[in-house]
Amino acid sequence: MKKSLIFILMPVILSFCGTSSHISGSWHDPEAEDIHFSNLAIVAIASHLDVRKATEEAFEQQLLKKGVNAVAGLEFLPPHATKKDLTKEILTEFLALNKMDGVITISLLDKEDDRRHVPGRYYYVPTDDVPLTDYYGQMANYIYAPGYTYGSESFFLECNLYSFPAGKLLWSVQTKTRQLGSMEDAIQDFAKTAVRDLLQSDVVARP
Repeated sequence: MKKSLIFILMPVILSFCGTSSHISGSWHDPEAEDIHFSNLAIVAIASHLDVRKATEEAFEQQLLKKGVNAVAGLEFLPPHATKKDLTKEILTEFLALNKMDGVITISLLDKEDDRRHVPGRYYYVPTDDVPLTDYYGQMANYIYAPGYTYGSESFFLECNLYSFPAGKLLWSVQTKTRQLGSMEDAIQDFAKTAVRDLLQSDVVARP
């Protein structure tokens, strides 16, 4: 009985596990090396405030852990500055006002959704200890497996590091992130992957 139940619920368990980010392309300026940033702004260009906030904070935390002084954009940009209305002029003005000397921009290039839903159903698990006339006992051998969704959403993202105010591109990375668990997990995994690539490029100086 227990083995049958585990087998039935296994797709449900798997559908809630894991997330993964992979780098599809990475570039850095070969002449840029060990640049010290006093104030490195993190600006996620997103339509949803909660996604933007979580992304910027995830990058900020990853960089601060490595000794890089990073600042999430929401700490100095207007909260309504989404992808739709965050113009280059507005961003430049706030970067200058807050004395930033570099900025990492994060944007969504594309996304794919291959999720499928399986409705719940009853499964019969026979045993050898139910009498022929025990109708209710026989019904007890039916196990209900709840519906579940399998598959994942995939997000294709790009990060660019620019010097400021010169605006020179120093590093760029493109990633594919599959969301198998929560959005929070996917964002954290994406941030770790992108920041790891940035620091391995040796563009940014660390203590």
